[in-house]
Amino acid sequence: AVEHAWMANHRRHWDAAVQRWEAVRRRFPDETAGYWCAAQALRHLHRFEDAEAVVLEAMQRLPGSAEPYVEHAWVAQDTRDWPEAVRRWEKVRERLRDHVEGYAIAAEALAKAGRLDEAEALATAGRERFPGSPLPFAAAAKIAEERKAWAIAAERWREAQRRFPDEAEFPQRLFEALLHLAEAG
Repeated sequence: AVEHAWMANHRRHWDAAVQRWEAVRRRFPDETAGYWCAAQALRHLHRFEDAEAVVLEAMQRLPGSAEPYVEHAWVAQDTRDWPEAVRRWEKVRERLRDHVEGYAIAAEALAKAGRLDEAEALATAGRERFPGSPLPFAAAAKIAEERKAWAIAAERWREAQRRFPDEAEFPQRLFEALLHLAEAG
């Protein structure tokens, strides 16, 4: 049942995924994936209230599971509720010390909340803690963009592209930063 539902997520057939994860939850109410993967599919459908409800149910039913806390943070991130996203990512870091999103995506939320110095510190910690992940390097570049520090953003996107040449987004983001830098004179 879990594999059947995963196939829908993998194929990005979100409506089917929601139905399949619902079936998983009915048959196997203690299966964590039935909740957090359903929430992921619901987020992709922009059904944020439903995603929130599924995640809260998982947090009550499976208090020892960490995955629902990540999805809970993503719901706030996707709805652009920056103070709430910051708070939820803090909980992720408390529960999952080795979860890169708890640093990288949290740093982006801090930046969007206007807490740029804290965002920089968290992105730096993420780059040091997870040097093999592109996420904290992208977060650092996005923070520079938020500051409109285009030279620093370009430098950070260049470093990210050098470290992670297979990341398709990075050359485009570097190009955009260079365009902003040129416009700024």
